[in-house]
Amino acid sequence: MTAPLSASNLYLSYGKTEVLKDISLDLPKGKITSIVGANASGKSSLLRCLARVLTPTKGGVSLEGVSITEQRSRDVARKVALLSQTSEAPDAMRVMDLVIRGRTPHQSALRQWSQKDQEIVEWCCEQVGLSSQQNSLLGELSGGQRQRAWIAMVLAQDTDILLLDEPTTFLDLPHQIEILNLIQKLQKERGLTVAMVLHDINLATRYSDHIVAVKDGGILLQGAPEGVVTADNMQAIFGLDSTILPDPVTGLPHVIAR
Repeated sequence: MTAPLSASNLYLSYGKTEVLKDISLDLPKGKITSIVGANASGKSSLLRCLARVLTPTKGGVSLEGVSITEQRSRDVARKVALLSQTSEAPDAMRVMDLVIRGRTPHQSALRQWSQKDQEIVEWCCEQVGLSSQQNSLLGELSGGQRQRAWIAMVLAQDTDILLLDEPTTFLDLPHQIEILNLIQKLQKERGLTVAMVLHDINLATRYSDHIVAVKDGGILLQGAPEGVVTADNMQAIFGLDSTILPDPVTGLPHVIAR
């Protein structure tokens, strides 16, 4: 089966600095993949290459078996939605106006705003629990609510693939759990293929079907959480001396730093 999104022998450089090297990766269809690693290991750069925001120096990315660079930007945006960690919008913007932006790839000179677009936007607001805040200003929302609004926007693109770059950044633990529960719920209900960059290895373990560990610009290892999250691997990935215990809730590996 062809992976919905894949990278093959991918390299990326910023000037003379090599950021990614010889990365080959298939995102499992209909699963959640978390990309983990130390700071500046290349996680976000990899995600941005998969989204065609960055152009690899060598190698390439395939979307549904076809080179992503050979496809029109609008067609790619109808299949892949990216939530960047640096996404910004004015505090004076309404939630509804932000979510509407997600419908941009589906608009053209011949296809203007329709009742279907309106229904999709309202459905997305409902899915993230913001139906009653559609007309609220972004500046009036809590951090968790604001992040839900951004997720509603990428959902409004109506794609089968979601790429989320640190979706829990700047959120306290309850809001992190809230956002990850939401992502997991939407993924299961819609059969989405999700790849997200996460810093917290324990959250990545709990919410992922597949984990990709990046180190020094390359993939060190990947697989199911049970195979990736071991004491030896935590030392190799993060330089972390740890003990691994079963999570009392899920039974999955849980990292305890020494």
